Amino acid sequence: MRVLVTGGTGFVGGWTAKAMAEAGHKVRFLVRKEARLHTTVATLGVDVSDYAVGDITDRASVEAALDGCDAVVHSAAMVSTDPAEADRMMAINLEGTRNVLGAAVDRGLDPIVHVSSITALFRPGLETFAADLPAAGGSDGYGQSKARVELYVRALQDSGAPVTITYPGMVLGPPVGDQFGEAAEGVRWVLLTRSVPGRSARPGWWSTFATSRLYIPRSWNPAGDRGAIPRVGIGSRSASWLTC
Repeated sequence: MRVLVTGGTGFVGGWTAKAMAEAGHKVRFLVRKEARLHTTVATLGVDVSDYAVGDITDRASVEAALDGCDAVVHSAAMVSTDPAEADRMMAINLEGTRNVLGAAVDRGLDPIVHVSSITALFRPGLETFAADLPAAGGSDGYGQSKARVELYVRALQDSGAPVTITYPGMVLGPPVGDQFGEAAEGVRWVLLTRSVPGRSARPGWWSTFATSRLYIPRSWNPAGDRGAIPRVGIGSRSASWLTC
């Protein structure tokens, strides 16, 4: 199976591409700059010869990248904590997801995997995370953008599209070349500033190895029972089959 990966030069996307390649799938990357492949995912030993240069906000380049592909993992997203970037982040993340997943649905790709985040479902006072929670996104720009995207992707699911949503949390592990991931950068900041999280802090740690492999067991077998696990996340009943 040939799988298009967006965000493959990032932390989660890079490890996911490696896991898929090791499972015998052919990986194609959609990248803005070809050089980034060699400083990131290629350092994991992944073949990066199959790639398309483009941007998730450019529908034409997305369509070109999908030519000849059987499935897609959409993990690309803009991440920023700067309030001034909130509107731009909303536009990029929503338009990009509509382009990638919308084109994949139109072409009949199966499966289609959207990498969301626990941030999309977060709300103050939340005690237990489950993948069937309504989209909320908290109050920050990134969370709001992920929640808005979540509504779009769930609408695709409700229409019968073969879409699986995953909700990784704070993912830690070895770097993907020069990419350490947002969680690792956060830990670094805590150590450098000697900050101590409050008693209400409940981080949900995910291993890169567990996260990348959760896309493989059923998601990549169209004949399998993928439809029974449309949403996968920490604490979700739909994730009971995982052995992370």
